[in-house]
Amino acid sequence: MPFYNWDNVEVQAISDRVSRLIVGGEEVMMAMYKAKAGARAEPHQHDYEQIFCVLSGAWRFRVGDEERVIRAGDVVHIPSNVEHVGEVLEDVVAVGAIRQRAIDTHMA
Repeated sequence: MPFYNWDNVEVQAISDRVSRLIVGGEEVMMAMYKAKAGARAEPHQHDYEQIFCVLSGAWRFRVGDEERVIRAGDVVHIPSNVEHVGEVLEDVVAVGAIRQRAIDTHMA
């Protein structure tokens, strides 16, 4: 099926503060994340890159040695094998593109 609407995609609870919806193809997937203020991903790294775009809210990220608060319209690119950490400062809705089968659950 080539067309989707987020309203018809199953919500997956990652924790009591984070949920996601995923649409996946053969090589790439798009995920919508909804996270409550206070949700946090501890420092970690993995062998795939990620790209996130914030649609609403505020999310503090550290990628490598660089830290920034990203808000609606901001995009963060997390390269492969680079340590990163994130903390939701204001309830966030974000979309991300990730290599298929690279799902993780670092946010709690």
